[in-house]
Amino acid sequence: MYDQPKRQDEFAVGDTFGDQLVVAIVEADPTKDEEIVIDWTDTGVRKGVTYYYQILTFDEIPNYSNPLLFEATPAP
Repeated sequence: MYDQPKRQDEFAVGDTFGDQLVVAIVEADPTKDEEIVIDWTDTGVRKGVTYYYQILTFDEIPNYSNPLLFEATPAP
């Protein structure tokens, strides 16, 4: 159902991956215990339609984690 990036695939904000869009890339210092919050609004949604999103983490190679999947349906 979801595409998974392959090892060493690199993306930039605005790139497409399958039918998905890269909306953010955040670099964090792994030696620090820091919370990262990303606010993003999908402005192209329609009421009553279900949308699926995924979040991935990656390292410097990059190796990708399994995606965190979630869905949202704006109220009709």
